[in-house]
Amino acid sequence: MRISKTRPQRPPRQQCRSQCWWVGVYDSPVGDELVATIPKGREVYLCAQAENRYLIALAPCQETKPLGWADTTNIEFAGEFPEALITPSATPTPALQPILLAPPDGATLPPREITFEWTWYKELAENEIHSLRIWPRESGAYAPCVHVQATGSRYVVSWNTNLCPGTDFCWQVQPLGSNERGAWTELTAPSETWCFAIETEP
Repeated sequence: MRISKTRPQRPPRQQCRSQCWWVGVYDSPVGDELVATIPKGREVYLCAQAENRYLIALAPCQETKPLGWADTTNIEFAGEFPEALITPSATPTPALQPILLAPPDGATLPPREITFEWTWYKELAENEIHSLRIWPRESGAYAPCVHVQATGSRYVVSWNTNLCPGTDFCWQVQPLGSNERGAWTELTAPSETWCFAIETEP
């Protein structure tokens, strides 16, 4: 992120607080993946603020790629941060893709109706659906998808699959949204892929 040249105020260089030896730099305002560390006393440029972190750079923000996000408590900054560069706090959504719940990965299921469960970070809009994809593990070809349109952020779909006994299958969920032309586009990355086996009939 760079500061636009039209910004009325350009944040000055700041320093790591004297009591810290190293300051962690993270991949996002709420993430815990460490991407770099900076030593005590290193001057940095503040490019933006979100949650309790600053987006920092080692050179003026409009001239270089930011290094990452550092906790505000580790940065010495006397003054008021420009409001135009502050992202309002929001409920963290570190994983936007659907989270699978059941059947668990590696499960063995009887050859009858199967209940699939997953959750997403928000409710579906009117032009959004979840595409439930199921396919034989060996072939990798999708069986007919089940399109789900429901309220809430937790989804339960019971499907009389008629899947072949003794066969392994995989499944995932893909959020889709329709544009003005009615074409479906992917809203986020798909969920993880989980697999299950169908019991062999006695």
